[in-house]
Amino acid sequence: MPIALPDTKHIFYTSYGQSVNPAVVLIQGLSMPSTAWPQEMIDQLVEAGLYVISFDNRDIGKSKHYDEFKKPNLAFAIIKRKLGLRVKSDYSLSDMADDVVSLMDALSISKASIIGVSMGGMIGQHLCSRYPQRVNTFIQIMSTSGAKGIPGPSSEVTKHIAKGPAKYDRNSILEYNMQTQRLVGTREHPLEGERLRSFVEDNLAQGQTSAGILRQTNAIIADGDRSKILASIQAPTLIIHGNKDPLVHIEGGRDAAQKIPNAVIHEINNMGHDLPPSLIDDISQLCVRHIKANTSEESQ
Repeated sequence: MPIALPDTKHIFYTSYGQSVNPAVVLIQGLSMPSTAWPQEMIDQLVEAGLYVISFDNRDIGKSKHYDEFKKPNLAFAIIKRKLGLRVKSDYSLSDMADDVVSLMDALSISKASIIGVSMGGMIGQHLCSRYPQRVNTFIQIMSTSGAKGIPGPSSEVTKHIAKGPAKYDRNSILEYNMQTQRLVGTREHPLEGERLRSFVEDNLAQGQTSAGILRQTNAIIADGDRSKILASIQAPTLIIHGNKDPLVHIEGGRDAAQKIPNAVIHEINNMGHDLPPSLIDDISQLCVRHIKANTSEESQ
């Protein structure tokens, strides 16, 4: 359901569980609407006595798309970033963190545990730094500090992303997105067949546009190194990262774990850049234990 906000933004969200329970806000990654969260993971969080909020980031899904802004030139942005020059972005990851707090305000949630995956982890870093009083605990999954020197995506993934879909009709985009998932996902526990197709189709149906994805990507490029932000995070932090992630290298997670005070990192053997069905139980229980250990029953 959409929430109208005073500045004409709107955020599409879904809630699960009882609102009297401690709240958990799920923040998805680049190009991914809220439908990308495995329902099994949400169910386990709810069964643990948590109130779960899943939403579409700006420019994706059923939340507001910022089509008043032009498509950014990513090649130019990457060159500027490599040269150490400032990259302009029509909105920032910090703005996207503000969106989360606006959603919490609209739902009368004073404090929440934050689970951010990939770009969602980056947004979560900003949220924890800017609004420490609103965060009970923080869980970062397959994300990064953005620091210089962190290895980038594998050459295979880089070539695929740079190539893009053959055409921009629905079938071509569907096939391209399915291949993306095959390349970045966990090789030993792949999402396959009808489950893979259904995952991609559900995300497309929720709402994905090339312009929105470009703007989100540009916001990541413009954000750069978040080391100073990480050092200011006070929330108890758990970092989960696969050691075979071909998109966001595990060194990015390790670096974040070193820079966030008292953060704990859990590395998952052979996991790629996804939440595969065979690992959902393990990941969900890691999240539940961390949240329960650091959240009082009165926290909402």
